[in-house]
Amino acid sequence: MQRLDLNGEAVQALSCTDQRVIAVSRSRLVVSAGGQQRTVGLSTPLIGPIVRTAPFDTGTTLLLGLAKGEWGGGLERIDTSTGVVSEVPGLGGPINGVGPEPGRPGCVVATVGLVHFFPSGQVVEACGDKVRRLYYKPYTMQKSWPADPPKLPFETVPFYALTAAADGLWLAGGDGLYAITASRPITFKIMPPFEQIDGVDVSFAVPGLALVRTDIDAHVSLGGGAPLLVAR
Repeated sequence: MQRLDLNGEAVQALSCTDQRVIAVSRSRLVVSAGGQQRTVGLSTPLIGPIVRTAPFDTGTTLLLGLAKGEWGGGLERIDTSTGVVSEVPGLGGPINGVGPEPGRPGCVVATVGLVHFFPSGQVVEACGDKVRRLYYKPYTMQKSWPADPPKLPFETVPFYALTAAADGLWLAGGDGLYAITASRPITFKIMPPFEQIDGVDVSFAVPGLALVRTDIDAHVSLGGGAPLLVAR
């Protein structure tokens, strides 16, 4: 293990892959790979009341989803060689998860979710500067309710954690789990039952996935009930 030197600044995000570890503060990032580390200053400091971040390392760029609670958020691109920061346009709202889109090389999926007076959220696709909505659903417990109704409802399902598994992407929504696989529509699954192990609520009911119930989403949303998702 190494001590990553951010010059005393607080860590805002931490990305870990098999190739490297990246720690990000408001004004710099430290990249650790192969036993070596280097520090890169950010061209534009990260601002705002950052309450949660969602990093995704493409190998050359760190995509950083910012969740600022009721103050919104966005998706930043950070060149890990130069430190140049640019914002992916057209993405508003707290970004709670970022991951690779199945079957679409070079594209990512981002989850947007917030409960502040009323629930709102969507799943979006970003391919470079091109952003489009992949999915949203009216906030209801009716399983037969159609996705993408012609008129955007006042309340929509918020989306939180996202993880890449062997069969695609899994998303934690405010009403259950959602799966994204290549060339298939987004599918919905009722939240499975949890069991308590050493005081922690976990579930291994979904093959290839571990669910851990926490209150981490309470920092960005009054809902706060979506679990962490861990591929296994």
